[in-house]
Amino acid sequence: MKDPLFINKSKIAFIGECMIELCGSPFKTQQQHFGGNTLAAEVIQHKGAITPKSDTKFVIKLMSNIYDK
Repeated sequence: MKDPLFINKSKIAFIGECMIELCGSPFKTQQQHFGGNTLAAEVIQHKGAITPKSDTKFVIKLMSNIYDK
């Protein structure tokens, strides 16, 4: 028998940026955090605050830029 909580489950994909924030002194130990509006919306949705009974995914493309060098 199927779980009634997952019947008619919506599938939602969030497409956007996710910032990596580095906190700490340069050239010393730093903590890494993630942030951004798209990621925040996905986390809220994943917790069921916007649309209950949904399967959420976060889609992002990793790229390099001139600042990576």
